[in-house]
Amino acid sequence: MLYKRLLFRLGLGNFTTSLVCTASILGTVASGAALFEDVPALSSEARSLLVAYYDGRVGILTDGSHRVLSWTPVDGNGMPLASMVVTQSGSGLDFITSDGSGKLAFSSTDGSTSRQLQGRLVVTAGTAYTILWKGSHSTPAPFQGQGNYVYNIGNELNHQRQVASGVPAVELYDGSTTHRGTVNVNVIDNATTVWSTIYNGRTHQAYADGFNLGIPGTPNYNVPANPVIFIGAFNPDGFNFNGRLSDLIIFKGALGETDRLLLEQHLTKPELAITRLESAARLVWPASAGQFVLEAATSVEAPDWKPVPITPILTRGKWAVTNSTSEARMIFRLVP
Repeated sequence: MLYKRLLFRLGLGNFTTSLVCTASILGTVASGAALFEDVPALSSEARSLLVAYYDGRVGILTDGSHRVLSWTPVDGNGMPLASMVVTQSGSGLDFITSDGSGKLAFSSTDGSTSRQLQGRLVVTAGTAYTILWKGSHSTPAPFQGQGNYVYNIGNELNHQRQVASGVPAVELYDGSTTHRGTVNVNVIDNATTVWSTIYNGRTHQAYADGFNLGIPGTPNYNVPANPVIFIGAFNPDGFNFNGRLSDLIIFKGALGETDRLLLEQHLTKPELAITRLESAARLVWPASAGQFVLEAATSVEAPDWKPVPITPILTRGKWAVTNSTSEARMIFRLVP
């Protein structure tokens, strides 16, 4: 499973990071974000159900003030899906921004107007979806008692944080009824979290970092063909998201537990940083990420991944490897 990939050019005096890496490294950005490559164990059924991947590492167009103009999703092979681009719209004063780190920032002090990314999905009608997003709710948020929506698709599929009687919980609105979770989510307020929700006709399940949020009720999901998608608000009238968002992955179908866990694991990838040391590369990643194996290859186009035959050294809470090589270039990744 490809968690981080770094291209290291020896003798050229620079580094190039591929778009599957979010580490801050001197160099230029190269192409290569591909979900199916990143998660090779993903089932063929899940691959066939992928609608779009809004990946913060690619497709974000901004102006000179870091305001997001549009966000173009990609398919499972990393190819742009121009027909499903979302563009910034709305009359709210607080623009959606991105500083190039792969995260979009949403902030709104006005509950009656909004700023959102708006477009349409190109998909047939259906009753089952699986949607994952990675990011955080900034709290306390303006109008959090009314609900802060991360996304809304076809007025049927959405994900909001709402505070009632001082308790924040995730709520799902199926177009007619609001279904409130039983879990207090204040412990993950302001923290980057992987959220996944399975909408399946008359049932639903929602998770935060794999923990079931206990959302009861008998919904009635029935999403039209080519539904409108709002990212960052329920609609142009408000109920705005306040927080950070880096990934939004949409499948038309109810994924099984194995595929869901694979995708959640992919989104909780550790940071892999690289530093040039003359003809060597020093690679560092957090020990808190768990057990990962560092692999290397010499070709971006057809990588032949092999474990780096060097035992990592634990220093100040981080694993470190210094890899010397005579190859003209190398790419690296972490696999569990």
